[in-house]
Amino acid sequence: MRYNPRRAAKLLKRAGWEVRNKDGWLIKDGKIFEITLEYGSKGFTRIHKVIKEDMKKAGIKLNLKLIDPRTLIKKVNERNFTLHYKLWGATIFPNPATRWASQLADEKYNNNIPGFKNKKVDALCEEYDRTFDREKQKKIIKKMDAIIFKEYPYALSWYTDFNRFLFVNKFG
Repeated sequence: MRYNPRRAAKLLKRAGWEVRNKDGWLIKDGKIFEITLEYGSKGFTRIHKVIKEDMKKAGIKLNLKLIDPRTLIKKVNERNFTLHYKLWGATIFPNPATRWASQLADEKYNNNIPGFKNKKVDALCEEYDRTFDREKQKKIIKKMDAIIFKEYPYALSWYTDFNRFLFVNKFG
C-alpha cells in the first residue's frame, strides 16, 4: 500500500464522504467522519499525533484516547473497538489458522482480531496444516498474504527495526 491521499479522497467520495463542514471535517448525513483510537501506552502518543494530522488533512477527525492497557486488551479481546493500533509480528513457525481462519472471525478472545473471513484463505490454512515441507509452507503463506493484503483487514504503520533488552546485574 502506498501513501496516496488523492486515491483516498476518491474512495471517500465514492463512499459518500465528499462534503466538508466549515471546520474542514468530512460530513455525510449531517455527521462528521469521526473515529476514536484508544491506546494503552503514552509512548505512542507522538506516533498517533502524526497519523491524526494526516487524517485531519483528509477531513477525518481522529480522537486519541489513552486508556489503561489492561482495559484496552480486554476491549480488543471482546471486539469492543473501532480502530486498534497493534504491534503484530510473526512466529518462526507460523500457524496461520490462528489468525485468519473464518471460524474465529465472530468469536471473542482469539488472534483473528479484524474478524477476517475468506474461503480461499481457509482452504490454504488447511493445505498448510497438511504440508510438512517448509518450502511448500512458505509458498502457501505467500499466497495467503497476497489474498489477505488485498482485502485490507489492517493498515501498515510505523515500526522499529530493532529490539530492546533490559537486564539487571544481580550478581555484580
